[in-house]
Amino acid sequence: MKIHCPLPASHRKATFDRIYSELALHQAVIRVYSKPLFTWRKALGRSHDERTLYDFAANSLRNVSRLHQRLARRQFSYRPGIELKFNTNGKERTLYLYPWEERIVDLMLYRELTKYFHGVYEPSCYAYRMGSHGVDSCQHRVEALVRQMPRPLYFVKRDVADYFPTINHERLLELLAQWIEPDNYLFTLLRQRIEFEVLHGEEVVTHQRGIAFGTAIACFFANLYLTPLDRQHEPAGGRKIFSVRRRLAGLLKQPRQRAAGWGGDGRGV
Repeated sequence: MKIHCPLPASHRKATFDRIYSELALHQAVIRVYSKPLFTWRKALGRSHDERTLYDFAANSLRNVSRLHQRLARRQFSYRPGIELKFNTNGKERTLYLYPWEERIVDLMLYRELTKYFHGVYEPSCYAYRMGSHGVDSCQHRVEALVRQMPRPLYFVKRDVADYFPTINHERLLELLAQWIEPDNYLFTLLRQRIEFEVLHGEEVVTHQRGIAFGTAIACFFANLYLTPLDRQHEPAGGRKIFSVRRRLAGLLKQPRQRAAGWGGDGRGV
């Protein structure tokens, strides 16, 4: 089934030249460097290359310059990462860890693409946004609406189980081609991140499903993948919709007021 999620007529598809600059790369580096100031153990993460962030920062200017040259010449290509299994509140999760150069490029692409498409996302989309959008803003907005909306007031919530590991690559690439020029270097980089590679011993395995949880660019893919759903849930009939990626919540005036596409008839809300 073909998914139709075009850009507005006023918005051009993204290309590498339209989003990339050496300044953007340095801004991403500063963001990566700033996290260990508050949580120093974050800098000790190692992928298969066994290098910490401190190793990269020891020759920061040279390393960042080399990274910029590879990107500017369209020579940068993603290396495979490693899997880390961990348990959170009884739930098994897999985190994908890549060398620091890959992590910096991931963060740069996420930041620049999020800014470039800021006006394209629906107003109801709050996760992985910049500026006035974000989870905190969503919570403040919900609190204000709860105070303002007339009683009785009803609440409905839907949660996509195992969202990151189950994303369909074919559909995601189809959506990506509607927002990114398919024959551009940017699309090539993003396709590498969708069809991400992981080392299992000496073997490199290319994943055919899901996105790499733990990478910054996965947050952009998470937003893009659910944008068609967000567009279906534009507020109507007094309902207020809030999308925080795999979670969708709504404030309703009537107990059986349908939220289009959610399924069910409102019973139990």
